[in-house]
Amino acid sequence: MQCAMFCFNKSFALGKKPCSEESESKTALLTTDFPLYTGCKVRSIVHCYRCQKPRCIYSPRQLSKTERGALEELKNNTVFACNTSLIPPIHVLQGKIFLKNLACSDDVEREYYTSPLRNPLVCYYCGTENNKPSGQLAKLLQQFRLVVPSCSGCHLAGKNTKGFYPIKKPDIDFIQNSVTSSLYKRMVRLKSL
Repeated sequence: MQCAMFCFNKSFALGKKPCSEESESKTALLTTDFPLYTGCKVRSIVHCYRCQKPRCIYSPRQLSKTERGALEELKNNTVFACNTSLIPPIHVLQGKIFLKNLACSDDVEREYYTSPLRNPLVCYYCGTENNKPSGQLAKLLQQFRLVVPSCSGCHLAGKNTKGFYPIKKPDIDFIQNSVTSSLYKRMVRLKSL
């Protein structure tokens, strides 16, 4: 119902017949309603043969058992490189899985760290494994929801452990001026006694 409603509204606004083509409604839903490149849409990982960095394979929906088998077969029989397509022009998975168009010089995707797959921790900058946590890790974990590691080589090169998505602390002025201000004032009064 929601799909049909979205397709109808978009088509009506463009002056077309609602749901005139099935592929049009799928494309419209894919590109506008749901963000595709998020951690929860990561279905698998493939490594570039040049830079050895992991690259995420995305799909807007869970893959069926047959599609997962086709993906594993594709990964095992294809040599992947950054900035190229993993899928041949005519394939069962064409239009079902997607990769970001990244170069070997680009960092590892943030979605690699936030995906539900249990991926090994790799350096955010070069993709190497076996990273020792830096001293600033505990401090960054208190400030950010996502902290990505860096290896010792990248750390020496000036590329430090990085944090994304800051944790927002409640603003004291907002708390004092809100509905709970009387409760807040009572708590302060009790502490001063």
